Amino acid sequence: MNRSFALAAVCLAIVGCGEGEGGSTPSDTGTADTATEAAVDAARGPLGFQPSNVPESKLDFTGLGDVVWNDNLCGNTLSLSDSMTTLCDGLGTKFRSFEHVDGKNRYTVFVARSFKIEAGQSVTLSGTRPIILVALDSIEILGQLNGDAGRAGGAEQGNGVDADGPGAGGGKYDGAPGKRGGGAGFCGKGGDAGSAIAKGGVTYGTASLVPLLGGSSGGGPYPGAGGAAVQLVAGRRIHVGAAGRVYVPGGGGHSALNLGGGGGSGGAILLESKDIAIDGTLAANGGGGGSNNGGGDGEKGTATTTPAKGDVAGAEGAGGAGSGGTSVAGGNATGAADVAGNGGGGSGFIRLNTASGAATLTGVVSPSAGTTCMTQGKIQL
Repeated sequence: MNRSFALAAVCLAIVGCGEGEGGSTPSDTGTADTATEAAVDAARGPLGFQPSNVPESKLDFTGLGDVVWNDNLCGNTLSLSDSMTTLCDGLGTKFRSFEHVDGKNRYTVFVARSFKIEAGQSVTLSGTRPIILVALDSIEILGQLNGDAGRAGGAEQGNGVDADGPGAGGGKYDGAPGKRGGGAGFCGKGGDAGSAIAKGGVTYGTASLVPLLGGSSGGGPYPGAGGAAVQLVAGRRIHVGAAGRVYVPGGGGHSALNLGGGGGSGGAILLESKDIAIDGTLAANGGGGGSNNGGGDGEKGTATTTPAKGDVAGAEGAGGAGSGGTSVAGGNATGAADVAGNGGGGSGFIRLNTASGAATLTGVVSPSAGTTCMTQGKIQL
């Protein structure tokens, strides 16, 4: 039985570490090496490496347990705001949470010994701040970890606001003739809405996802919101199972009579652990743009490598496609300049940091590996 759980945006800190040296004799090389590695990891702190975006001084795993979302936990729905300090009675004191402020960036952080989402379960990222989950041991995603557009760091614009989209890559707005907006940018540029003014949003942020930022909103009075931002950190291993997914799409732009909006850009996924295996799905794709003249809505960013469709039901101009796979920029709208639809949202970022610098990837990752929007690196030892 599916259960839906909502997590408020979180910020987390983990211990740093430095490389050590140790000697051994020819007769006890294996034992000495093992002891040396253990001593080095202990000196580095409980995680054995320094995570991004959160200081080690804020990490305390004392007395914490294993957080597991399954059919028997917390009833049908769990809502979690930024200010909540308990997930539900079923989890008790197995975790702790706190807000971390780093200059102008604010995160909500959850810390536990381990986190696991069982198959068939859905945990939804909520709140206003980017979310960081830190596990002393492991994080396993067999179900779904979903970030709704406009939540957990994603920028959102209220309906009926005639303005450029909020966020560093917000789509631009053009009020005449007709009201339309460009798609939002993040790693990929947003698509244009077919006028000299309603251009797609610019790119911003860094491939390392330091700082951890969410997606931006499309322009226009009815745009799609930006994708959420999430960081998962585990001391030993992160595994996304074959049916598991981490999904932070940009929202699809909407359409009304002579009104519309561009698609939101995809969000951000940052995974850090000594070992990472992705058998399921990681997706941070931008949403499609709405059409013109009361057509319909663009699709939200997909959980595949196929770009979201811009709406084509409008009487004249169609919305641009979102991003997906190797196509990291949002699509431009079609139609004559005075009746064109709204632009599609660009791609967000995916970053995987491991001990080797190469995660095991057998599942779906979008934006695709090999693009500037999906990169790998090494954890900071």
